[in-house]
Amino acid sequence: MKRVILAVGVAVLSACSPAQFQQAQSSIATASADLLATVNAACAEYTPVAAAVAAAKNPTVDAYLKYGNSICAPEGGMVPSGAAVDASTAAWVGAITGALQALATPPATKA
Repeated sequence: MKRVILAVGVAVLSACSPAQFQQAQSSIATASADLLATVNAACAEYTPVAAAVAAAKNPTVDAYLKYGNSICAPEGGMVPSGAAVDASTAAWVGAITGALQALATPPATKA
């Protein structure tokens, strides 16, 4: 299957003019920059929440922090170099941020 995909990719690229190939590279670079900007924005929201709940020493919180900190650098809230991100990463970071906020909020007491 990998060989078929590779052969199709080579055939498609060989049919491109240099201008089309350059435009495709430019489009990929723009999409990558947009994706990284979106994940960085999610990390900027995650970082202060993670710092606030890190001292809780709660196994559930620790599990969320393990993933969140693998994507968002605890210092500065940016995606560290080499971190693997894709189109769903920002959503995952947002979900983790929401879960950490919920875990940090004490349950309401009944009057």
